[in-house]
Amino acid sequence: MTPSKVLEARSKSLPSANPTSTLAQGTGTALLMMLALSCGGDEGTDLTGTWTGSFTQVAQERSGTIRLDLSQSGATLSGRWAITVPVDLTWEGRIEGSLAGSTVQARLLPDDRDICPYLWTATAEIGRLEGPYEAFDCRVEIIGRIDARRQ
Repeated sequence: MTPSKVLEARSKSLPSANPTSTLAQGTGTALLMMLALSCGGDEGTDLTGTWTGSFTQVAQERSGTIRLDLSQSGATLSGRWAITVPVDLTWEGRIEGSLAGSTVQARLLPDDRDICPYLWTATAEIGRLEGPYEAFDCRVEIIGRIDARRQ
C-alpha cells in the first residue's frame, strides 16, 4: 500500500467533522472562558468586616495588636485601623486601598500627622490578611508585618 493510500484509508476511518458544530463548540468555549474571567478576582472576595491580629516593627523591635474595620465596594477598600503596642500606646487612622485578585494594596493613614503612614501589601486568604508594610513620607525607615484574622 502506498503512503497516499494509507493516509486516504486513515482519513476515511476518522469521524467527519461538521464545520457548523465545530464553530459552535469553539464559540461556546470562548464564551465560557470570558464569563469565567469576568466573574473571578475582586468580586469573589469580600473583605468587609472586622479583622484583628499582630503588628510587628523590625528595626524598632516593637510589636502589638492591630484591629482593622474594613468596607469593600467592588475592588475599593476603606475603613479604620487601630494599632496598640505595650504601655497602652494606640495609633489610629483610616485605610484606603484596593483588592486585585488576592492581593491587597492599602495605605494606613494615621489621624496624628506626627505618625508615619504605612503602605501595606497583603495576601487575602480565607479568613486571613497577611503581609509586609513599610512607612512612606517618613524620616526613619520602618518596616514590619501585619497578620490579621477575620472576626
